[in-house]
Amino acid sequence: MKARGKRAAAALLALALLCLCACGGNAPEAAPAETPAPEPESTPDPTPCAHPRYVDGVCTVCGYACPHDWAGGVCKLCGNVCPHPEHDERTHLCACCGEYAAHRYRDGRCLRCGAVPPFCTGTLPEAYFAPSPEQGSIETIDFRSAEDPADKKARKKAALVYLPCGYDAADGERRYNVVIALHGAGGDEHGMMDKVHIPNGGDGTCFRLIYDRMLYEKLCEPFILVSVNVYSLVEENSFTGYGEKNLAGRLRTLILPYVAGHYNTYAADPSEEAIRAARAHFGLIGLSNGALYALSAGFADNFELFGNYACFSGNYPETAEAVIARLGAPDAAELPVYCFITGAGTTDFQRENTEKRFDLIADACGGIVRGENAFHVDVEGTHNWKTWGTESYNALLVMFQNWN
Repeated sequence: MKARGKRAAAALLALALLCLCACGGNAPEAAPAETPAPEPESTPDPTPCAHPRYVDGVCTVCGYACPHDWAGGVCKLCGNVCPHPEHDERTHLCACCGEYAAHRYRDGRCLRCGAVPPFCTGTLPEAYFAPSPEQGSIETIDFRSAEDPADKKARKKAALVYLPCGYDAADGERRYNVVIALHGAGGDEHGMMDKVHIPNGGDGTCFRLIYDRMLYEKLCEPFILVSVNVYSLVEENSFTGYGEKNLAGRLRTLILPYVAGHYNTYAADPSEEAIRAARAHFGLIGLSNGALYALSAGFADNFELFGNYACFSGNYPETAEAVIARLGAPDAAELPVYCFITGAGTTDFQRENTEKRFDLIADACGGIVRGENAFHVDVEGTHNWKTWGTESYNALLVMFQNWN
């Protein structure tokens, strides 16, 4: 029995040695751990739908909400354009897509961050006196041929048209706000466009540089600006008499139809009805005597065609009375004032007049509310182009904002 037990133990030992040799002399390895699947880069699509069409980021067939993959403010998956619902007040970066989103004002505050308009009350930064990396273009037009080509002796009704960088006449889908600019006594169509003004040997103010810089910094929506030769439109070498009535007629029957018919504006066609329907996107800027004309020939006589007004360094009792009378007309309640902004230099001889008439108009008209659609901003300076350059900057910040 003992011998048989020894033989059995030896057999078991031999079998163990044989198994150990078969394994290469090592203990068997543990099974490898299972590698986790990589995380998907975007939310997986749980539906079999091909999503042929999205509206506001939602498939119209199955209701699937696109997870959005933003690039340049446009979703690469559904093509939705980011509405920029919120942005950082300091950097202006959209909280949704990360792109730059300018302030969008309504009732005196930015809809995206709640900030009030950052009006400038001193000299503009140095960048506004130098060319911008992106620049608009300027065209010269002569309204004479459009009005009466046979009248060879007619005085040249010239205007300069500023078109923002990237403007494409063939792109009928892209629409632009329109500003008509009215210079003061002794000026011409170059004053609020490409002329360099150097008061008292200081920095040269050139309005087109201001327009370029504001659009480059995305401080306002792109606009078309038409700087007219006021003298040629009033048909007299002064800003008195019937000049304002002549200008009012030219604005209504010549300038606005020409602009609406030749450029990509919000007006569906050059008719007065179409311009009236788009009046939220048409505005007037006037300085010095041009401010008087903006109030009389624009606000009072063409209120149904313009929804935005900026008047600097000029406002007489007669013009304020005419505006108040027009705003008291039966149809005025159907025609909102989207923006009314005035201002003057702190040492301007017209400062007191300008502020006083602003108060008269604002106090008399329920549709004009200070801090919401009406602003008066004085700028350090006198009755000159440097002051008006800053005032124009302030106006372009808030014009064309209070519309749905």
